[in-house]
Amino acid sequence: VYVNLSDLKSGTHEVELKYRKVVNTINYKLDPSKITVVIHNKQSTTKDLDIELINKDKMDPRLSITEYTIDRDKVIVKGTQANIEKVAFVKALLDLSNIKKAGTHELENTQLIAYDSDGNAVDVEVVPSNVKVEIKVESINKKVPIIIIPKGTPKEGLAISYWKLNYNEVTIYGDMNILNNIESIPVEIDVTNLAKNRTFTKDLTKPVGVGYMSINQVEILVELGETTTKVLEGIPVEVKNLGSDLKVSPVLERDSKVDVTVTGAENVLSAITNDSVEAYVDLTNLGVGTHTVPVIVLGKEKKATYQSSKETIVIEITK
Repeated sequence: VYVNLSDLKSGTHEVELKYRKVVNTINYKLDPSKITVVIHNKQSTTKDLDIELINKDKMDPRLSITEYTIDRDKVIVKGTQANIEKVAFVKALLDLSNIKKAGTHELENTQLIAYDSDGNAVDVEVVPSNVKVEIKVESINKKVPIIIIPKGTPKEGLAISYWKLNYNEVTIYGDMNILNNIESIPVEIDVTNLAKNRTFTKDLTKPVGVGYMSINQVEILVELGETTTKVLEGIPVEVKNLGSDLKVSPVLERDSKVDVTVTGAENVLSAITNDSVEAYVDLTNLGVGTHTVPVIVLGKEKKATYQSSKETIVIEITK
């Protein structure tokens, strides 16, 4: 069944339905035999063309799109005035499912779709209906160390004297802007009340934005020794996150330094010096006035624990 609109102009028309007989010995009757059609003048406008990547999850996760070029940056959109006004943007749908290796790839006949502001396809004609896109694909990666983060403390009288990973580093893959912000991959082990040597098997958590990691699981051998302590005297208290137009000083001069008690196995403590310990106060969101703030102590050696001789100090912030 079809209608012939070839001689009609814009407006409302009643047209006769026609059919093509497929069996000559059968008589056909159409009911209804006519329909009403509305013909609009076709309008056109020019729209910017952008790219939308589809099926990225089907591409090798070790690969990244680093560059692309389209053979045109604008297209013509044709249709009724009402539909044209709905068009917010036009995108070339770049299918990545067949990208299997690094290099430069030319994708012919990339489909173009017009969308409204809510992301719904709009019934218009896009000219041309497809474009050629050239993409550059690279395998961008970076080796970073795996850092052990202990949680809790072993059984009383014991401390971590040694640990060893079966892998010390992992290769991560992804976009360069993501990898530049990743310096290590942390892995936590819970040593709460640990009473004897143990090997932990831990999954690595893939950072957001990383497509692939060369290893996903590590084994960590942890050995224990007897606990001892040492005191590091006169660690300067640094200041962090002070407002740019403010000054700070301790109310009491003696609060400018603290002693730090370090607890751990003897072989671990022997390598810890004042230079490997940091004490500071965080002044985020603090303004002019007198404030009591906690002293935070961190050490480079994660097998030991650190305790400041002063839990808090009083500081004064001025203009």
